[in-house]
Amino acid sequence: MLVLALVSAAAFWSVAPVLGLPALLAGPRLQRYEIINWNISNVSLILFVVDISLLGPAQLIRDVAVFPLRRRQYRELEALWTELRQAQPELVLGDRIGNRLQRRIIECFDGLARMSPYIGVAANRADMSTCTEAELAVYLRQALALKAELDRRPEDMAPVELPVAALQDATGADVNLLVSLARAFRAQQPTAR
Repeated sequence: MLVLALVSAAAFWSVAPVLGLPALLAGPRLQRYEIINWNISNVSLILFVVDISLLGPAQLIRDVAVFPLRRRQYRELEALWTELRQAQPELVLGDRIGNRLQRRIIECFDGLARMSPYIGVAANRADMSTCTEAELAVYLRQALALKAELDRRPEDMAPVELPVAALQDATGADVNLLVSLARAFRAQQPTAR
């Protein structure tokens, strides 16, 4: 706050000559004003440069701290993302949209939204709002298995609201819920024979 106040004061003192304020402060007071203006401008410029210079290292430190979490989330979403992408090939976003984790999260949410009618059929129209991640993973796996058959008769399908889709916010709770769904999905994955 102090830095902001100093920068504001320096901006005022820098604009004062343009507004004609030195004419009001005629005589020896004008010299004193110029010295004060010069000193405040120098201090403000130094503080501004230091503040701007610290933004880069602060962002780097934050990114380095968050990188292992994002990498783990990216890997944990792989099984769910692969199955949803195979079931809905039109889900794939271009490479120019966000980073890899953001694209994978968006594609998973879109895939779950597009699979919701199939999940509703697999769950026999059960209330999905109280569904756990493990139950949703079972319903999703059943829906993926039934998708080809259900595509031939789409008239008896209606979208259902999934607990994952209701939590999309900026706090990361939606991503954590999606990752826990991906873990449950991977845990009940059928074994290869």
